[in-house]
Amino acid sequence: MRAAQKAWRSLPALSATVRKGQGTLITYCANDKIDKFSIGSRCFSVHMESSLPGVAWKGRKKFYKKAHIKEVKVEDQSLYQVALDGRSLSTPHRNKLQLSNKALAVALAHEWDSQKNTIEPASMPLMTLCCTSIDTAPTKRKDVTEELMRFFTTDTVFYHVPENPKLYRKQKKHWNPLIKFMEENYGKIDLSTSMATTTHPEDTVEAVQTELLSLDPWRLTAVESLTYGLKSLTIPLALLNNEIDLRDAIDASRVEEEHNIEECGLVEGGHDVDRANVSTQIAAAAIFLRLL
Repeated sequence: MRAAQKAWRSLPALSATVRKGQGTLITYCANDKIDKFSIGSRCFSVHMESSLPGVAWKGRKKFYKKAHIKEVKVEDQSLYQVALDGRSLSTPHRNKLQLSNKALAVALAHEWDSQKNTIEPASMPLMTLCCTSIDTAPTKRKDVTEELMRFFTTDTVFYHVPENPKLYRKQKKHWNPLIKFMEENYGKIDLSTSMATTTHPEDTVEAVQTELLSLDPWRLTAVESLTYGLKSLTIPLALLNNEIDLRDAIDASRVEEEHNIEECGLVEGGHDVDRANVSTQIAAAAIFLRLL
């Protein structure tokens, strides 16, 4: 596997790129103490040993030396597993952690390899997304879809403030392309210039709901994570359909917050932490989506 390296700038100046093919993967920066990630430069061994059950990892002392990936055949299909010193990982519900995408398996192995003295699940967002896709999403599709549809009526992209010209210009710059995307793909969008809840046409609501219900568990998990992180359903749908990139998605979700910072100043330990947390969470989910 050919090595791929990327030097990262400190958050929130986040940059994330994913390219499939030849095992090339660039991942995300968790904090500004990390200068570089290198993925693919190591040799992955193949072992066939007993499975390592999914357990509560948080705070557990690191008990392995190396994370590996191994290929398995399931009904003539090549799947990939992550193994710790040869023992295959399983999900918290003890399902097999098998991935159809080799690059995603490499990313998971990197997350496990990056653990220090103790295991911190918070630093392994891709592992969390994979486990959710396998354990929860298949049986909770309807519940997840209903919850995501709640964001559709309160989506920040649909609420504009024309009485504040400076903010309104920023809203139109970042949100009008997203509204155009929604109307071209799902139907007429109701916009609000007050606190009144938007009321979209029934056909539009049905089209968005149908899109969500059609997603496989992996993509549904990615959209769910993005929706909660971005406080918007419109932006994740645009990411899903390759209408915007990661940087534009984050910028669109933070129009009002960044405007307030510009007007009133940045609160250290507040605004900057929020920027970093949002950027990291969204980057992980966006990369997960691109690797599917």
